[in-house]
This record gives sequence, C-alpha cells and structure tokens, in this order.
Amino acid sequence: MSDISVMKLKIEKLMALSKSPNVAEAAAALEKANKLLIQYNIELSEVVGFKTEVVEETYTDGYSLKDNETVLAGSVARFNLCELIIDSRLEGSDRIHKYLKIIGKEHNVNASKVMADYVFDSCDRASLSVKGKGRYVVHSFKVGFCMEMITRIDNMRLYNESQSQTSTALVLVENKQEVNDYMDEYYNGFTKRDMDTPKIKDTFGYMAGQLAAKNLSLNRELRA
Repeated sequence: MSDISVMKLKIEKLMALSKSPNVAEAAAALEKANKLLIQYNIELSEVVGFKTEVVEETYTDGYSLKDNETVLAGSVARFNLCELIIDSRLEGSDRIHKYLKIIGKEHNVNASKVMADYVFDSCDRASLSVKGKGRYVVHSFKVGFCMEMITRIDNMRLYNESQSQTSTALVLVENKQEVNDYMDEYYNGFTKRDMDTPKIKDTFGYMAGQLAAKNLSLNRELRA
C-alpha cells in the first residue's frame, strides 16, 4: 500500500474520531486531519466515506435559546462554510420548541460542531473564575465572552474571504455555493433577524468575559 493510501485511511479514521463526544479528542482529531490533508495534498473527496452532499444536523434544541449563544453558533457555522437556522415548532397546545440546525457539507457541519463545543466548553470553564460573585456577574461574564468571540470569529472569516488564496484550514478550501443553493431551495422563506442587544447586568462580569475570550487559544488553522 502506498504512503498516500495509508494517509487516506488515517484521515478517514481521524474524521470519524472528530465526531467524538469528548471535545478535546474531537478537536485534536480534526486538527490532525487538517495537517495531513495539507501535508500530502489530499482532497477530502479522495477519502473513502467522504460525503459531498449538503446535510443539516441539529446542534442543540430547547424551549428557550439564549440570543448571544445562538449568534455565536451562527458565526462559527459561517466560518466553517455552513449556515445556521432556528427551526421553531409548536409542540403541544402552546409550547414552541426551537431546534438550532447547522446546514452544510458533512465535514464542515462536523467542524462547526467541534469548534462550537470547544468555545462553549471554554466559556463554561472560564466562568468558574467568577463563581460565587453572584448570578448576575456569571451571566454577564458569559455574555461578554460570547460577544467577544463573535467579533473574533467574524473578523477571522472576513480576513480569510479577503485574501483570495487557499487557506490552510480544511473548512476553507472550497466554496459555499452548494450550501447557498440548498438554502435558496429549502429555506428561501425563512426570516432573518438581527440579535437583540444583550442585557448587561454587571459591567465587571461582562468585561472579564471579554478578556477571557480574547485570551482563548484557537487551533493553528483557525487562529485569528
């Protein structure tokens, strides 16, 4: 078996491992897959089991979704050449259940979920620094963290789009036309809305959250 064939099998296994429920394990596997694809100049379409069609997967759901967390998940999705929608459904007589769905090619959807899990997990861990200072402080910390991450990730995406060159990131080596076509066909009637201005109940907590987000390390392929 040639070296390239061996690498393709290894990439296939890493992509499968990137779906692990363990956030650190999934992120590490995706990063290793990225590096091998770049190092050996392999296209994902050459890897066995790779699917090219657009899919949609539910990232999370519930009766209430926080605005700032939803917008952050959307920023992550767009960075990974996906789109994010809120599918609201009436369940029972008067309760609206909301489904946060990521739409894109399977590997990009997976990359979005891995990145979002990592960011939200990091937010939860960082917020422990203000534990015991009151729920308003903790809430404001998480809002500040999310808002700063939205800014960072959106700036990263805009920078990559402005470069007009092949990125070193797995999720940026292709265009988004198929996803756009899918959205036009199935979700053309969906209403887009801007995020409501978040309520900051504690300035200290908000600024501490922003600082924590600024210091958060991202994968080398995804670094601002």
